[in-house]
Amino acid sequence: MKSSEKAVCGVLTVLLGVLFIALQGDVVSVAMTLLGAALIVWGVLDLFERRFEPSLIKIVAGAVIVLFGWLIVGAVLYILAAALLALGAYFLYVRLKNRSCCASLPDLLLYCAPPVVCMLAAFILFFNQGCAAAWVFIVSGVFIVTEGGLLLWEAFRKN
Repeated sequence: MKSSEKAVCGVLTVLLGVLFIALQGDVVSVAMTLLGAALIVWGVLDLFERRFEPSLIKIVAGAVIVLFGWLIVGAVLYILAAALLALGAYFLYVRLKNRSCCASLPDLLLYCAPPVVCMLAAFILFFNQGCAAAWVFIVSGVFIVTEGGLLLWEAFRKN
């Protein structure tokens, strides 16, 4: 990625992490509402371009998500856990593949800690949504902010 792309991704990642920390379990409800609203807006924009069928599908899907999204929050938490697991595994793979930046074993362990903790949080969220949801969101948020900070550091370090 170019440094400008890393900077934008870093800022967005930090903002996502802050949302995870601040809203904890409610972040899923907020995301569902934002997704529904985005689909409605996208559908209305399609209406202006005279694409009636896709616009109606988007508007109806957006309205259903906004109105009934709270019914499927449990399913969304499983999807979020799967996404955290996939994201953690991907970042771990990339970091192990590019381990040349870590000179020693402690550096490598510190460099790989955020993806591993992200995957652990995903497993906890899979198997214990009720009690651990707030903890998982806070810890995930901290590591997402850390990941965003590392992206920002890499973006501005090479300039």
